Amino acid sequence: TTDVTNRRAEVFGKLGIVFPEKPSRSIGNILQLTTHQLDSRFGVRTYDASQRTLWVQSIYQNTFPASNHEYKLGLNYRLDKWDEKIDSVDRVTTESVPGAFVEYTYNHDEKFTFVAGGRADYHNIYGWIWTPRLHARYNLTPEFLVRVAAGSAFRVPNLYADNISIFASSRRIILADDIRPERAWNYGFNSTCR
Repeated sequence: TTDVTNRRAEVFGKLGIVFPEKPSRSIGNILQLTTHQLDSRFGVRTYDASQRTLWVQSIYQNTFPASNHEYKLGLNYRLDKWDEKIDSVDRVTTESVPGAFVEYTYNHDEKFTFVAGGRADYHNIYGWIWTPRLHARYNLTPEFLVRVAAGSAFRVPNLYADNISIFASSRRIILADDIRPERAWNYGFNSTCR
């Protein structure tokens, strides 16, 4: 028999300021608190986990003197605490990740848009992680546009929660000692005709 119970609660808030003398300039702040409890039984095996997450982000947005050049600067912080119990083995993981990001946008007559950005995060377990990105869009005609995009991303896997089906078998679970974050490079091209 299998029995899985999830309980989740989330609190989310935003507070921002738009400067009346220059509406393109603003400061935005986001706060999110999440708690997630998972209790599961797979025959005689148990997997119980709780995750508590704090996420805070602050963004400053403005334009250069030429208003078709926009930039964003920001700081963020994520604190994740996992308490897991697999059968009778306890596992506690804490991730603390402060970061900063910057983004530049150029618009030309609503025909061409170019966005370049990057972020640097310091993960308490894996060190510095840099993730850049580029996007461009060009309207060839009012009905036809093309887009290109490229960027990088990272994600730290939670091996048990991401693969909960492994508990349905009686196999012994052995983890490698050198688990690294997942890294991805994404790129693409598309065109749209209205």
